[in-house]
Amino acid sequence: MALITFLKDYLYLINEEKYDIIHCHVHFFCGFLSFVSKLVGAKLFISHSHITSDGQADSFFRNLYRRFMRIFINIFSNYLLAVSNDAGEKLFGTRALKSNKFKIIRCGIAVDNCEIKNANNNLIYDLYNIKNKKIIIGNVARFHEQKNHIYLLAIMKNLIEIDNRFYLILVGDGPLRNLIQKKILEYNLFDNVRLLGSVDNASAIMNLFDVFIMPSKYEGLPVAALEAQAAGIPVILSDRITNEVSVVEELVTFLALEIGPSSWAQKIISIIERKPSVNKKYIKIKFEESGFSLDYVVKELTNLYERAI
Repeated sequence: MALITFLKDYLYLINEEKYDIIHCHVHFFCGFLSFVSKLVGAKLFISHSHITSDGQADSFFRNLYRRFMRIFINIFSNYLLAVSNDAGEKLFGTRALKSNKFKIIRCGIAVDNCEIKNANNNLIYDLYNIKNKKIIIGNVARFHEQKNHIYLLAIMKNLIEIDNRFYLILVGDGPLRNLIQKKILEYNLFDNVRLLGSVDNASAIMNLFDVFIMPSKYEGLPVAALEAQAAGIPVILSDRITNEVSVVEELVTFLALEIGPSSWAQKIISIIERKPSVNKKYIKIKFEESGFSLDYVVKELTNLYERAI
């Protein structure tokens, strides 16, 4: 019933507004929408891939769905966009990457809005009741299996056993919140972990981080990891994440999940002791060169739209 209601609303909207371009971001479901859109006369349809997995377990029917949706996407989409090569390959298939339809459009970051870490953060500490003079580990992500928060808490457990000054800030919310809260109590991390929920000033909070950690099981291209680099914060990522996210190489470290939380904890400590740092001017140059600056991405999309119509 929900699908039928959605389809009715979708078709009504297309017929009512007469869009020149439909730009779709719903992964494999882009296949169904591209087919339906072309049936009702849509001129131009763009499918855009942001992740490397749909997060669903393999099964006969799931794999069949993926196969047919990929076929539909490649037939009925005028353009195939992706935030990374890995994200493009997972949704569109390897052959599609060589097609004239395919193009990488990065996640644009407004580097000037990402402040370099500084000591003038007392208002943020007070606002969220965050203890100052701690070594702050941070993560910004939805509370979802993909983001691997339970592994992150296991890393934190190892860190606390070494040095009780470590403090973990989790920005975000989602279906695993209750499980995360239970694990915090189980690992006796109540005094060393702060759940801030969904906030509209994530960049200001990120400014408090000494290290940004993202042990995700899969990603397309995580914007939060880019924002951390733009703010000059050292970043530790799982090697399941594409290395295309490494814009400021001096700040980025990739680790395998298989080495275990204890090894991750040791690496965090070594990075904090080393204190890698780069200046704002250098960061801005790196983002401009890599195509991740917001101005560059806006220009790329605008050019694509203008050519298309």
